[in-house]
Amino acid sequence: MRVRFIATTFAVGVGLLFGACTAEDGAKGPPGTDGVVGDQGPKGNTGPAGATGATGEKGETGDDGVKGPVGDDGPKGETGDTGQPGNDAICAGTEPLIIFGTTGLPEVYVTGQDAAEFTIDVETESGTVVTDGLDFVWLSTGPDLVAGTADNAFTVPTDTPGSWAYDVWVTDGCHVATWSFTINVEDFVAHVSAVNLSSVAGDVDLSETGGDGQPLFSLSYLAVTEHVQADVTSAQLDLDGTGLTETMTLPEMTFEHRGWYTIVIYDDAAGDVHVALMEDAFADTSADDTFGLFAFNVSETLGTSDLVDRTDGNAVLFEDMPYGDSVAAPVTMPTGVSRLGVDRLGDGSVDFGYLIASGPERLVFAGETATLFMIDYVDDDNTTVPAAVIRTAAPGIGTTYGTLLTLDPLAPPYTYDAVAGEGTLAPTSPSPLGLPIESGSLTYDRTVTVSGCAAVSEVVVGVEIPHEYRNDLNITLTSPDGTTVLLNEEQFVSGVDFIGVFIDGANAFGEYEPDEALSTFAGETGNGDWTLSVEDTYSGTDDGVFDGWSLNLMCDDT
Repeated sequence: MRVRFIATTFAVGVGLLFGACTAEDGAKGPPGTDGVVGDQGPKGNTGPAGATGATGEKGETGDDGVKGPVGDDGPKGETGDTGQPGNDAICAGTEPLIIFGTTGLPEVYVTGQDAAEFTIDVETESGTVVTDGLDFVWLSTGPDLVAGTADNAFTVPTDTPGSWAYDVWVTDGCHVATWSFTINVEDFVAHVSAVNLSSVAGDVDLSETGGDGQPLFSLSYLAVTEHVQADVTSAQLDLDGTGLTETMTLPEMTFEHRGWYTIVIYDDAAGDVHVALMEDAFADTSADDTFGLFAFNVSETLGTSDLVDRTDGNAVLFEDMPYGDSVAAPVTMPTGVSRLGVDRLGDGSVDFGYLIASGPERLVFAGETATLFMIDYVDDDNTTVPAAVIRTAAPGIGTTYGTLLTLDPLAPPYTYDAVAGEGTLAPTSPSPLGLPIESGSLTYDRTVTVSGCAAVSEVVVGVEIPHEYRNDLNITLTSPDGTTVLLNEEQFVSGVDFIGVFIDGANAFGEYEPDEALSTFAGETGNGDWTLSVEDTYSGTDDGVFDGWSLNLMCDDT
């Protein structure tokens, strides 16, 4: 092939090289005759040996050979040590375990505060206390408890607030006991309100000392505030008042977690302003027909007086009320009408009194606690008279209401020349009339007789008529001379009860301005029969009870 490839190449090359000198190619000759077949060549030499073939597949395994005879036994080993006794032997005579509670586990932990160690109390069935040799297994989503100084002692991590249930199993290796309990961790919170009883300080602001200057409380004279949440265990406040020449920085106040407090601002007879921190107290008023009564005395003219219950024979409620402080604990009072008195001498007499109506839609609701802040009040005539600010509060809510209580006109020091009455307002042996007032009922005409009053100069009418909608009532008073004065005319104005007095110029709780002036009776004789008429004119569903009334006359015998 190589030779022919070279020859062909040469011929072509020659043709290309010389063809240019030939005028033209000659005609193609006829094909030549086939040549004679040549003789067979000699036999070639033997080729090299071929490559080794692939290994064949493995044949099947042959059958097992015949098993040889079993050899002789070896020599016997030495005897082992005695084993440990079984559980039945260890626990023989032991007693079952009992978990009977925990010790030192508080109702709530406070975040960030060091938690004291508590124990899970384990005893045997016969009462033997077990503290060691115990293993505990827990099931809870709460934080892992930290082992304490004994097997049954633990501490609680207080990093995160929450409430978690813990199930625990304890064993001494023989017996198992179980117990469940709850761990509560809370962020610190206290509840604080304020009451301003200082006429000297006037309108006041209480601000955090060193804070941004924004007041925590702003309140006018005789005002009370709602409770707000405080997230610090102690606070120092600045007091600014319109009547103060400079800011008062108050001593540090310390609060307990979940505590309820009231900052009391008051002044003394010398005109100096004082601030006290009162821990609020709530009476046990689980019954739906009771309320709590508490007191704080900032009246220097009262000294250490007694507060008594005029509706219960002047029974002492609080004895020797301390000045500038609260009484020791609240008392529980029945709902309805409470006529309180102040006994300055502690001799059972009443120097002046207050009227409180409690119950649904009244001054104090059932379940609340009313705090009487006893004060020296400067009235419109610039006369200092005893009075009280009443603040009502509900457990878990705090302040709900506050107002000024002036003296009950039917109690000392008010005196009258002629007094007559019946029911709860009878001068002697008072007892409720209990006359039902049903919607659209007939009129009750109740008559009392007066003697020893030649000429009337002033009239005050006491009434005790609990009613669901008091302005359903027409109430009139008729004198011995036949003059009738309309005390209340039926009208579509909401309100409950007539408990207090009808008096000209009424301006305080428990005082009602008559629709027609009681001074109309001035100059008439007071001697004879006086008639109070009470009629429910509206045939709706609001009812009431007529419990008592009184006629109180100032007379001019000349």
